[in-house]
Amino acid sequence: MSAHVSPDPLPRLRPPGLRRPHRGGDPPLPAPGGRRLALVYRGPAARPAGCSEAVAALLEAGPWDLDVRYTGPSEDVPLSLTSLAHAHLYAQPGGGSLGPALPPAAQAR
Repeated sequence: MSAHVSPDPLPRLRPPGLRRPHRGGDPPLPAPGGRRLALVYRGPAARPAGCSEAVAALLEAGPWDLDVRYTGPSEDVPLSLTSLAHAHLYAQPGGGSLGPALPPAAQAR
């Protein structure tokens, strides 16, 4: 039995227990001409627990035909200037400070 490889260059949404860290290099990006990318932050700055998943579910169920993906320190799509440049929409669930979610380069601006 061979492993199935998805032609989609970005990972699909997966439950928190199935996350895997990004292995470095360029993040997986959407194919040109594809659906508009929506990134939902999931990590230490998203509060309360489950808020990221709720936001992602609302965006996926909406009428916008978005390609909804998680971004964050333990996600396949890291939160970076490159990934944000490819996103049509970025959602930061919860409230409070964004400091814990920002990469060090962005915090230094």
